[in-house]
Amino acid sequence: MATRNQTAGHNYERDIVKEFKKAGFPHVVTSRVESRSRDDQGIDFINRDEHIRGRLPFNVQSKTLTDYEIASGRTEKVKYREILASIPFSEGIIPVFLHRHTVPKHGKFWKEGEYAFMYQRDFFTLIEATNNAKRYEEAFNAVMCYFDSISEEEQPKLLKQLKKLGL
Repeated sequence: MATRNQTAGHNYERDIVKEFKKAGFPHVVTSRVESRSRDDQGIDFINRDEHIRGRLPFNVQSKTLTDYEIASGRTEKVKYREILASIPFSEGIIPVFLHRHTVPKHGKFWKEGEYAFMYQRDFFTLIEATNNAKRYEEAFNAVMCYFDSISEEEQPKLLKQLKKLGL
């Protein structure tokens, strides 16, 4: 039978999978379900059939911890630097540690906060990617303003190029 901590951890993982899917990653599953090897590496989320769909651009580990556990001494405070350092490094893949903090109230544990820890360089990589996405959107909108003036023979070629760029 699963302990309360295991249940809380599994519930948190399921919540994160839902968030990944809402964010545009429809094939994300827990590595616990999909890949024993990746789970053993401390990576909690992967793409189903990643040999076909490719890897996620993130290596994510997640944990949930309560004030009760900290106060009782059964677990230590979250050592995010150590956890982040334990996540396998892969070129072009951003390591992220997600933490759900809960507190006991009236015999139940309530979510008090959720946090993401990452290296500062990776944060700025995400900032740059966000800025690039805005520039691509602006370029796409500019091209579409003039789309009707492009010859009918050239329009399919342009649409194919834009699709290739993810626009």
